Amino acid sequence: MPLPDLLCTKDIARSGCRLRRKGEKLLDDVPNIIDHYRITMKAKSKKNLREETEADAPFQQLSDSKLRKILEQHKRWLELPPGSMHPGRANLRYYDLKGQQLVGVNLKAADMEGSDLQDADMQGCNLIEANLDGANLRGADLRKCDFQCANAHRTNLREADLREADLDRAIGLTAVQLAGANLSGAKLPGNLCEFDGLKSVEQISKSAQKIFLLMLACVAYSLLTIGAVSDSEIFVNSLTSAIPVVGAHVPIVGFLFAAPVILLCIFLYFQIHLQRLWEQIVALPAVFPDGRYLDEKVYPWFVTWIAQWCMPRKYRRSKPLALTQTLITLFMVWLLVPATVGVFWVRYSMYSVEQATGSAYFLFFPVSVLITAYMLILANKTVHNPLLRLQTPGPMVAWLVALAVGTTSLVFAPKSSDFQRANFRGLAYENGDFRNTVLRGANLEISNLKAADLAGANLQQSNMQRADLREATLDSVIADLASFEYALLANATLRDASLVGADLSSAVLAGADMSGADLRYAVGLTLSQVNSVKLDSSTQLPAYILDSIQTDSLLTVKYGFLFKADSLQSVEPPPGTAAP
Repeated sequence: MPLPDLLCTKDIARSGCRLRRKGEKLLDDVPNIIDHYRITMKAKSKKNLREETEADAPFQQLSDSKLRKILEQHKRWLELPPGSMHPGRANLRYYDLKGQQLVGVNLKAADMEGSDLQDADMQGCNLIEANLDGANLRGADLRKCDFQCANAHRTNLREADLREADLDRAIGLTAVQLAGANLSGAKLPGNLCEFDGLKSVEQISKSAQKIFLLMLACVAYSLLTIGAVSDSEIFVNSLTSAIPVVGAHVPIVGFLFAAPVILLCIFLYFQIHLQRLWEQIVALPAVFPDGRYLDEKVYPWFVTWIAQWCMPRKYRRSKPLALTQTLITLFMVWLLVPATVGVFWVRYSMYSVEQATGSAYFLFFPVSVLITAYMLILANKTVHNPLLRLQTPGPMVAWLVALAVGTTSLVFAPKSSDFQRANFRGLAYENGDFRNTVLRGANLEISNLKAADLAGANLQQSNMQRADLREATLDSVIADLASFEYALLANATLRDASLVGADLSSAVLAGADMSGADLRYAVGLTLSQVNSVKLDSSTQLPAYILDSIQTDSLLTVKYGFLFKADSLQSVEPPPGTAAP
């Protein structure tokens, strides 16, 4: 083995040499430096040789006939007097013995280091003084086995059936090695009988329980507050609004931003505690020596209802309402906060005129979904594959990238103008821009929309009662079946507007321009209102208004241009007869 980064002078002698590192002065004489270095490296190599061999050595295949031969030789070896040098001790190191039938076999003092005995049937085996260092006995049937003085260092006994097994004097056995195992009636070493993991589960559960109650209170208060804020306050980003219970006035935008952030922080902190809880629960046996199951031993609260899912499938029991409890836990623990953040986003982004704010709100929802998805995957891997490394799955990374790209595109998407059935009652939005906005079925009662621009807006079936629309622009609006009772439309422009079936009872229309407007089947329209607006030949009035005009000769002359050319009442309007 070459000396690393060292240069020897030419006068090296067996008794010593003068050495120097590159760029350094000569070091002092070191006797037998080469031998010393080689011995040191050899010692270090031996120290790690065993671990490297175990990690790299493949499992050897063993035929049934060869296995029987080894077991027969081992049986004869056991019958020899103590101290005999006759060979025959079973050497099953690093053999693949998965699922082997070894019921009642005497494996006393057998060497099974590193062997794979997963799911093997070893019921009633004698394993006294056996070398099980690093052996894999996961899921094996080890009922009534005797492990006295057996080397159980690093032995994997997870999910094994150890009912009535004697583990009292097993060497190197730890509680983690018994995770998911059935220990009903088993004898354990004194230091493992108390199961300190149960205390850890209790401590983490109590801490997580407090965080959950805080999170639940924040969710309830947030939903109560967002429900108390009106659509109109959100739409115009009203400066303040009174929040429930407290009654204090807080900035709406600030609250609607702070609440999801606080919820997400509490949610993430809660999920971290839950992950620690799952890690502690899966490290416990499925069935304890007293015969009680894991879900009966852990700290009782609704999250541990699903502790049975942390147990191996073969040890789970069918319990009444198990599915209902699982669904409740799933919603409360993983879905409640993302759903609440989603409500915030839908409530705010749909009615906010600030597109940047709405886009930023959209980021909160996918973040909550990503946290939920990641923590669910992490919990699932912890519960079902506790020995695997907790790595982020490739498909999840791809999904994160796709969601990030989609979110970015939504941030720069055009502003939404769909406010169907929005409750904008009392909205104060003078000179507001509602061009081409969908307000179908919206409630705009007693709103202040003076000089607002609603050109091309869809106001079908909307409630505009007592709304102030003076000098507003409503050109080409679609307001069929809309209610304009007592609305102020003085000097408003409604050119080419569709008001079919609209209710104009007691509406103030003085000076309004209704050129080309379609008022067929309009309700509550009077001749006095018609006399106060500007009409042209393309304006269409309700039949009852036309009948009233035809019965009055003066009105017939004034509004003759409203009738078809082939009508008996059709006359050319004299100059200046159109309403101002």
